[in-house]
Order: sequence, then C-alpha cells, then structure tokens
Amino acid sequence: MASSQVDEVANKFNECAPQSAKNLVSKAQSIMKKASELAHELTAEARVKGPLAAISHAGTISKQVAVNQLVVVWYKANKHPIMHGLFEMAIPTAAHWSEKYNKLVKNLSKKGFTFMGYVPLVPVEEISVAYKQVEAAEGKSESDKE
Repeated sequence: MASSQVDEVANKFNECAPQSAKNLVSKAQSIMKKASELAHELTAEARVKGPLAAISHAGTISKQVAVNQLVVVWYKANKHPIMHGLFEMAIPTAAHWSEKYNKLVKNLSKKGFTFMGYVPLVPVEEISVAYKQVEAAEGKSESDKE
C-alpha cells in the first residue's frame, strides 16, 4: 500500500514539477546513492582491514572531494578581475609555504616523530592537476556554446 502511494506521488511530481525541480531531485537521488555506496564500501573495508584502514580511506575520499570543490571555486572566482589579481599574488606564496610545511612534516616523521605520519600534507600537485582539468573542461564547454 505504501509503495503504491509513493508511486502515485512520484508520478504526480513528474507531471507537475518544473524541470529545475526534477533536476534537483535527480541530483539529490544521485548523491544519496553515492553516499550509500560509500557507506557500504567503508563498512566492508572496516570489516576486512580494520577501522583504521576505513578511516584512512574515508580521509582519502574526503581529500579528493575537498580538492575538487576548492579548485572549482578557485576557477570561478579567478574569472573576476579583482580576484584574479589577488590570486596572482597569493597562489605562489601559498604554494611555497605549503611545500615548506610538507617538507617539515616529512622530515619530522623521518626523525622518529611517528605521530607526524598522521598529520595531513597539503596536496599541492593534486590541486594543480585538478585546476588544469577544470580549466580544460571549462574551455571545452565554452567552445561547445559557440
């Protein structure tokens, strides 16, 4: 009975809702599906390899998502003249200090400070590669519009 009611509501929504609402629902469903798959994946990894492996895997995934979102925001903000000028000065400085930080963490870890192995590094190279990918993708989509 509940299933038929859900189907009925879904059909009415599909008939009456504007396309933007349908797109939003579709995107939300996609996100929920991916989140569910990820939860199952992490649970399975915790069972097989232990909770630390699952936490490490979750950290890796979180870093990938954060890098991708950071780069998209950076790219879009960089299109504005004022922000572009600011980024021209700030990015090289941030990259320089990030590299210094990464070297410090690695050196301390090598010298026996084992807890430094748990300190995250700044993914400078990954950010650079991701930015170039966003730039290339945006360039393709801009040329598609022409």
